[in-house]
Amino acid sequence: MLRRLPLLVLLFLPLPAFAQQDNAALDGDWDGALTVAGGISLRLDFHIGDGGTTAYIVSIDQSGAKIPVTSIVREGDNIAISAPAIHGNYAATLSADGKTMTGRWTQGAPLPLTLTRRAAGAAGPLVKRPQDPKPPYPYVSEDVVFDGPGGIHLA
Repeated sequence: MLRRLPLLVLLFLPLPAFAQQDNAALDGDWDGALTVAGGISLRLDFHIGDGGTTAYIVSIDQSGAKIPVTSIVREGDNIAISAPAIHGNYAATLSADGKTMTGRWTQGAPLPLTLTRRAAGAAGPLVKRPQDPKPPYPYVSEDVVFDGPGGIHLA
């Protein structure tokens, strides 16, 4: 009977503790890009934190909103990340050095996606917004003046 006791103790240990311990190695920012129809590239930023218990995805070239991740499952080097709000799933393999994840993003048709861990404290990818243009402009820009009725002057 005493020989079975260690096995019984192991059976009652909480499994999430093991999953959290494995996921903690994933903490940080991970950058990658999807190539979609027409050769368009969409940059993605995956943020994983709190020992692998919280995460979100940002589609940098689209809305820039934080898309919640509801589950991260790690079994050895295999990683599965789910974002049901956008019907998205990522299945990947973590490299031996822990710096890249290589796999497939599925949100309809599966697409290859490699994520690279960003150095701690490094700035993320910049978003070029057309509402903040810098010269030289790819268009003609000129000042216009309009004098309207009643002494209205628009410039």
